[in-house]
Amino acid sequence: MKRTAFAVTLALGTAISGEATAAEEERSAWAVTFGAGAIAAPEHPGSSSLRLLPVPLVDVRYGNRFFISPLGTGVNLIAERQLRVGISVMPDLGRAGDAARHLGQIGPAAEAKVFAETYSGPIGCLAGVRHQLGGFDGTLIDAGVMTHLPPLPGLFVSATAMLTWADGQSMRSYFGARAAGPGLRSFTPGAGLREASLFAMAFHGFDDHWGVQAMARVSRLLGDAAASPITEQRVQPTLGGFLMYKI
Repeated sequence: MKRTAFAVTLALGTAISGEATAAEEERSAWAVTFGAGAIAAPEHPGSSSLRLLPVPLVDVRYGNRFFISPLGTGVNLIAERQLRVGISVMPDLGRAGDAARHLGQIGPAAEAKVFAETYSGPIGCLAGVRHQLGGFDGTLIDAGVMTHLPPLPGLFVSATAMLTWADGQSMRSYFGARAAGPGLRSFTPGAGLREASLFAMAFHGFDDHWGVQAMARVSRLLGDAAASPITEQRVQPTLGGFLMYKI
């Protein structure tokens, strides 16, 4: 579920950030968006099976400072047109145990995040540090670049490339294994690059209120995450679609 949550966060957060223009901010300090959709994502990191999940959306923002959204609940400490730095916290559902797959349970937790984004024209750089408060109690670092097509009437299209590094605690929790019978070897992964991912999103607004979004994400597990006997498939696809209404 952790990969599912992160994919939804990236997809919806990018769409909502992309359509929040300066003109909209000047008209009203409050911005409220509701929506719903579905996302197909791996059952857990390294899984070869996809799970189709309904996804509700509630996004509330006050100016360009405070937000309650798929990005979590947080505040932009710096909120300039070309630079955004902030902190947020969001729930993480963890992972259900599966004896047949030798997967241990990872309990739910809160995920605290420090993030930064900077833009120069159509190119942006983003970075974030995520730490679990509970659950597997690990830390992940994301870094990447993002670009978008020139604005078209009612259409916003973006693409993001990202690398994710995970500490030893995170890697052992999700990709570690203990020999528990024939066919499964003990495996203790260490800290290192966990995955590289490419993400594309398209948002189309029908009018000032209604819009739809489609997204696709493909990631490739790296290093010990790819070598783990828990990993069934190294390439991890995610697809989703959403309908949104902005008040």
